[in-house]
Amino acid sequence: MPNFADLLQHLADRCPPPANTLTAGELDGAIRAAVLGEPWDGPCTRPETSMWWDRLQGSVSPGNEDRWQGDGPLLQQHEAEAIEVWTDAELSALHAAWFVAKTREQKERINRAVAWHLEHLQPDNATNRPWAVHVFYLHGSPEAEHHAATLIHNVQASGGTTLAGLLLRDAATAIRGQSEMTPE
Repeated sequence: MPNFADLLQHLADRCPPPANTLTAGELDGAIRAAVLGEPWDGPCTRPETSMWWDRLQGSVSPGNEDRWQGDGPLLQQHEAEAIEVWTDAELSALHAAWFVAKTREQKERINRAVAWHLEHLQPDNATNRPWAVHVFYLHGSPEAEHHAATLIHNVQASGGTTLAGLLLRDAATAIRGQSEMTPE
């Protein structure tokens, strides 16, 4: 695991560094606060943002309790929403939810969401943002590791962005934290 985390960190270091200001299109509210370590107190404007709010709070908010039930994606896809837009939001929510999952049931829900993604989505639907790359990598199945590798390849092919760098750093930190808890 540390080698994969080192790869993510190396790729992140090659992305443009965070600017003083990132637009709302790059990071919305709670997401910006979580990845940059800044304070934030709302409002949540999109469903995936509310999952990042939960990450900041360290617990599931009442508005997100239903997302932790079931077997499919965490977010509902709207008919008028392009698959790339929805996949980006869904993977963003999954990225944040992984940090919130503390109980066995919550961790199982993350695994069910990953299984759904692997069965129904292609990693290239996610544009060039490596949302949830740590979730797929840490899932441990060959299919999930391939999904993570494809998300990383998409970042490499695009040349990387500030947001990609922040997400890769976040994923590397998650993987390192997990490897410290898991004997090799």
